[in-house]
Amino acid sequence: MRKKRNSTAIVLALLLVLAAGIYFITHISDDETSGSSKTESSGQTSAAASAVTPVPTPILISTPVPVPTAAAVPPADTAANAYILPQSSTEFLTEDDLRGLSAFDLKIARNEIFARHGRKFKDPELQNYFDMQPWYHGTIEPDDFDNKSLSLIEDTNAKLIRSYEHKMGYNGQ
Repeated sequence: MRKKRNSTAIVLALLLVLAAGIYFITHISDDETSGSSKTESSGQTSAAASAVTPVPTPILISTPVPVPTAAAVPPADTAANAYILPQSSTEFLTEDDLRGLSAFDLKIARNEIFARHGRKFKDPELQNYFDMQPWYHGTIEPDDFDNKSLSLIEDTNAKLIRSYEHKMGYNGQ
């Protein structure tokens, strides 16, 4: 009989603590979420309500970013990679490597082979694009550039890209 009485007392104590916890949680969370402060009989703000300090909302200040002209806007993937086809000077390309590239991307990919050797461009769109690249240092005038400075891989890849541009119906200048 003694064990049953102790068990009953423990269960009752746990239920009382649980009920008090639920009451406390529901009433305190209601005060905090409603934003209103309850007043006690003396007219002062309750301790729970006065303990809540509002957190200021951070203000984001953005700095304007210069936007290049439409003709010189590089594709999104080139901003990170710096090249359309980074392997075009070290590996023979295939049409599979070119599939999915836009006319603009193909034009840039073909001419970045020449730009790696310091060639400048008569086409302002190309020159503006390459001037924006961190790796580019144009030192050779277009009329002075000799395609013989290209490796066999580069020469073959430039011809493949030109051929693919024509196959796709792009101007390919």
